[in-house]
Amino acid sequence: MLFTSGTSGNNKVVKISGFKTHFMGWSIANLCGFSSEDVFYTPLPLFHGNGGGMCLGQMLWNGSTVVIRDKFSASKFWLDVSTHKASVINYIGEIGSYLLAQPERAEEREHNVNFAVGNGLSQSVWSEMKSRFGISRIVEFYASTEGNCNLINSEGQLGACGFIPGGLAKKFFPVNLIKCNPKTMEPDRDENGLCQLVKPGEIGQIVGKIRSDYLSRFEGYSDGDASRRKIIKNVFKTGDAAFISGDLLRLDENGWCYFVQRVADCYRINGENISSTMIEDQSKQS
Repeated sequence: MLFTSGTSGNNKVVKISGFKTHFMGWSIANLCGFSSEDVFYTPLPLFHGNGGGMCLGQMLWNGSTVVIRDKFSASKFWLDVSTHKASVINYIGEIGSYLLAQPERAEEREHNVNFAVGNGLSQSVWSEMKSRFGISRIVEFYASTEGNCNLINSEGQLGACGFIPGGLAKKFFPVNLIKCNPKTMEPDRDENGLCQLVKPGEIGQIVGKIRSDYLSRFEGYSDGDASRRKIIKNVFKTGDAAFISGDLLRLDENGWCYFVQRVADCYRINGENISSTMIEDQSKQS
């Protein structure tokens, strides 16, 4: 069980299968070629799918070393990385901005880092991190703790969080972007009542088809009603279903996807989503 960040309402308890736990580490390890020789450095909490899933997944799958810091420190980050001879650093977007705001120091170039892996980097921060810190490759991915719609950009496409194939393959790919009302996030449906795929250059909501295989399942929350609200029916054909994310992405003409925004009643603070409902509840209690 893991907790979501609470994009709508309070935090929810999410069921995480053993398969998904292994897949988090295995998929990135194979796409990037990580091995037991790699040393991962993460300042992220281990209840986070990024730090706990991706990083610890490398230790479980590859026998890689994972260096854990109990609290992120922008001033000590590169000293830690250099001291522990880390070859991979784990991030969320805000970490990149905090590091770039620090005064330049020798350790930020005197390290063994080949990869930065995480999510949430803007294009400008991405470029600055590579040039200033001398990082060879940045691997950006899109994922949510509970969702089945995962994307990854292991090719270094600037600013992209993943790739969706075009043509006929797009219809069979388990992850797609659908047209929706950007305010309500309700899907736009055609004359047959089915959802519509976005075209290159358009923005849409990312959804993951729910199928019987382990990779495409939506395990759901401990709260059954909350689980049902995240599923839409009659998506691409009558009777099918998909997990609806609440996130907007833009698709380019080559199939690359770029994160646009999370449409929810929440604030994003230091990489965590804090719902307005939670703030309202705290205000009432005080």
